[in-house]
Amino acid sequence: CTTTWHVDVLCSYFIGRNVNSDVVVFLTKQSDTNSDKGRLSEDEVRRRFMAINICVQIYPPKDLKRHLLREIRTTVLWPGGINKSILVKVILNFCRFRYIAYDEGTSTYYPRGKRGISGISRRSGLKAKLLELVEEVIYKLPFVSQYYMLSKYGVNCQFSDSLSRFYDSLYLSDNRLEQRQRNVILVLDYDDLIDRNEIFNFYIALLQDLKCMFELPVIISFHPNSKNKYLFEKKFKNMGFKINEKHLSAEELVWRNTNNILVYGISTAGLIMSVLGVHTSLTYSGRYHELKSIDSNYLERINYFRTYFGRFNLIKDL
Repeated sequence: CTTTWHVDVLCSYFIGRNVNSDVVVFLTKQSDTNSDKGRLSEDEVRRRFMAINICVQIYPPKDLKRHLLREIRTTVLWPGGINKSILVKVILNFCRFRYIAYDEGTSTYYPRGKRGISGISRRSGLKAKLLELVEEVIYKLPFVSQYYMLSKYGVNCQFSDSLSRFYDSLYLSDNRLEQRQRNVILVLDYDDLIDRNEIFNFYIALLQDLKCMFELPVIISFHPNSKNKYLFEKKFKNMGFKINEKHLSAEELVWRNTNNILVYGISTAGLIMSVLGVHTSLTYSGRYHELKSIDSNYLERINYFRTYFGRFNLIKDL
């Protein structure tokens, strides 16, 4: 696991199947930091599993192989598509394990090319067709399955129902979520590929628009990996804007009140709330075209986000 979303999906999987056995989580080094930096910590992992009354053990990734060799029967859940090295270990252990590829957020559905096998067809060309055939064969194996938010047919209702139940459990277990005031939650994207001054001015214009449109307090939630985060946070505070200082995930921040309005770019949090359909979710991703310094690859990603998820009627512009 590397993000709170990964843990949320795991918890929703367990709560949807009434699992009450012990769970082992392998937490990557980059996420094993203090939660005050906006990254996933061991405490955050434990807090989430405690909300559904499951005992969790946490280990570094280097211990994964040892656990696979030691366990007799277990289920391996892996974020994104098929991790070929882990799948090989499962097969070499004479299929004693089940392998479940689970949703890792919006990146699950982006084109990947050479970077891996994914669960939904989105490639073109001869090599792409061959990969799709391999993918079909793999997912027909009796010990391999998927747990994704979306399929080519639409929203996975079991996924969305279980996720809603998990967020309800998390809300009830956490005294940090007592506030019931209605807010606009502005979730900022990873913005390091855009000129710092230009993206800051872009945010200021966006915040002014939100203030005029809704006449509600705006709480800003930064992307945890953004290098601009601490500089922008200080500037926004000086201008009188609220910051997500409780370091809740954007999903939790929105879930505290069904009247909250979520405004996002191309984040997983925005897409999730659109899928769950409980909150008003609006995207400002269409405004990115106003930026002159935006990276072409990032712009391609934005266009894909709007096109792909628009097919499922999940995109509503600000």
